[in-house]
Amino acid sequence: MKIERAMLGRTAGAILLFVGLSSGTAVADESGWYLGGDFGFELHTYSESALSGALASDFARSDEGLALTSTTLRNARTLWSADVGDMVSPYFSVEASYLDLAELKYQGGGTGSSPYYGTAPVLVNIHIKSQGPALALVGVLPLSDAWQVNVRAGAYEGKTTTDYATLATAGSASETSTSLMAGVGCAYILGSHWMLRLDYLHLDHLDEKTLGTPFNVDLVKAGVAYVF
Repeated sequence: MKIERAMLGRTAGAILLFVGLSSGTAVADESGWYLGGDFGFELHTYSESALSGALASDFARSDEGLALTSTTLRNARTLWSADVGDMVSPYFSVEASYLDLAELKYQGGGTGSSPYYGTAPVLVNIHIKSQGPALALVGVLPLSDAWQVNVRAGAYEGKTTTDYATLATAGSASETSTSLMAGVGCAYILGSHWMLRLDYLHLDHLDEKTLGTPFNVDLVKAGVAYVF
């Protein structure tokens, strides 16, 4: 957690540095609104071992035991986002986004034990999905007429929904939490209106209600933006 917060602090510091550069550098006026869309790939969310451990802990809270003999974890990996931003200056913008993260599918099988019912086979299916709005401050450093790099810091208001099913029960639960967001990226300018973009983002501490174990998300996304 200290590492992620330190990264966010460095990112925010870099934004202030980039904004400071604008006071001493004369460039063409490139302010204005823009709309963007991206597709991406998740690099890290829950690990299989973390889910298995959280599931066993959940059984223990109900005075039951769980011995898993097989587990599988599938991550859809692909995600998408859409954003609108205001380029206050060539060095700074405010950006609002909507993120739709990849779905995580976990299945665990084994034997459950209870002081009331003895032992019985257990099969658990868990699907986890998170989506929601984000707001970020973006610092931009032009490298040339065509290339620029950026850093961003902000927050993601994610609603994480968990669908679960066992041999006996099924249900769904949602948890909304605010997560710190930080990232770096680059853009290639095509003419006066279009940009190609590539960004890395880190979302820190997304809450999940069913198992009660928070998780982080790292992602890479690419897309285009139209500048008005």
